[in-house]
Amino acid sequence: MLNKQLVSHNLNAGSFNDAYKVREKLICQRGDLEDISVDEQIELLACLAEFQFGRYLIEHRGLNGYWTQYIWYVIPNVAQRQA
Repeated sequence: MLNKQLVSHNLNAGSFNDAYKVREKLICQRGDLEDISVDEQIELLACLAEFQFGRYLIEHRGLNGYWTQYIWYVIPNVAQRQA
């Protein structure tokens, strides 16, 4: 769970919505790419917006220490326990 006290981990609904709209607008302005249409790009953006890590990537356009640790340590440990 994200620590809402830490600025680098905080997801602000307003800034997320703004970031989402900016990304969506850029996708539309850029148009279709060689391997993916605008519609598919918008669909991927919407899929990212459905989960916490995806929302963080949309809003901050990258990883911080929390998410780097999560990817390298938490996810593999969960997968190992489920195996």
